[in-house]
Amino acid sequence: MPRYAQPYSLRRRKDTGYFFYKLKGWKDYRTTGTKNKARALEVVQEALAKADIARLELTLSEYAGRFFLRETCPRVQHLEGEGKKIGNRHLKEQRIILDKYILEDPLADKPLEEIRRGDLLDFRSRLMAEIPGKLRTVNRVMGVLKLIFGEAVYREDLENNPAAGIGQVKYPVRKSGVFTLDELKKLFPAEGLGPWADKLDYAVFLLAASTGMRRGEILALRWMDIDFDAKIIHVRRAWKDREETGAPKSGEARTTPIILFADRVIETLQRIYERSHNISPVDLVFCYGDGARLGPTWWKKRFYKGMEKAKIDRVGRHLTAHGFRRTLNSLLLASNKDSAKIRAALGWKQEATQEGYTELKAADLDDLRLDAAPPENAEET
Repeated sequence: MPRYAQPYSLRRRKDTGYFFYKLKGWKDYRTTGTKNKARALEVVQEALAKADIARLELTLSEYAGRFFLRETCPRVQHLEGEGKKIGNRHLKEQRIILDKYILEDPLADKPLEEIRRGDLLDFRSRLMAEIPGKLRTVNRVMGVLKLIFGEAVYREDLENNPAAGIGQVKYPVRKSGVFTLDELKKLFPAEGLGPWADKLDYAVFLLAASTGMRRGEILALRWMDIDFDAKIIHVRRAWKDREETGAPKSGEARTTPIILFADRVIETLQRIYERSHNISPVDLVFCYGDGARLGPTWWKKRFYKGMEKAKIDRVGRHLTAHGFRRTLNSLLLASNKDSAKIRAALGWKQEATQEGYTELKAADLDDLRLDAAPPENAEET
């Protein structure tokens, strides 16, 4: 019959005869100071009692205070031990949520073992009252709590997870709008810069519209990633935070053709390359004059100014630069291009993800009508 799992391990050293013990979660054994097994078990029970008391007194703040700091976070140690990588940007964002919303709440002073699901639901209600209308933020905060309690249960620091079963607050998600093909032609004319302030703006957003690449991928693009002759882009990396690059969002590098305005894109990039000095293959394609990277603030400001000058209702139509991905996907599907190839080019693994980026016009769906007259050569039934 299988042995029942014990919260401790007791061993006797053959060379000395002394008993040594280790509680669950400890890395090393400690001596009981005795050769008598009965007395050794008493020492173990005393240690278990002290551990239980310490665990019962540990507050959420004391337990969670180690999280999302690379040097001390138990989840980072757990995942990196399995060969997984945790980005600095992710840790920073999660830590900000922990400090701002969780550790400042009275819930943080409650002993970890005493927290129940009702306490977490009450916390969520307080949060919704404090930041009304920001339901996405509420879900992110609760996600951080779920992660902490989940890790505590995984490490057996807790027996039950009070966050289990708590779902996300539903809220209407407004998808990024799509551009028409005529608008893309207006935004990126063959001659001139259109509504863009300079050649850099024009080139950056032209590439976004022509390939569907994400912001982090475009701003991390290096000259070695461009095949001018084949008119393809090797998407090998993306910015994860201000100083760190890593694999694209899909987790894998990909190769994407320049799908729209290919000649225009290549000519624009070649002009940038020819007018730059002492370029290395590993240099960033899009950067400041000193080679420093462009950031998300630069990206947003330049896109907003371009939309304003083009007199396109960015706010009302919820248009973002990320919407170029949705636009390209929808245009390709409307042209009956292979959906698997589209996913490969745009960096999606799942069909469900692609569906979320698809917006077809009514004219694209005409061939689905069931009330259309049958062809003249159709057989009568």
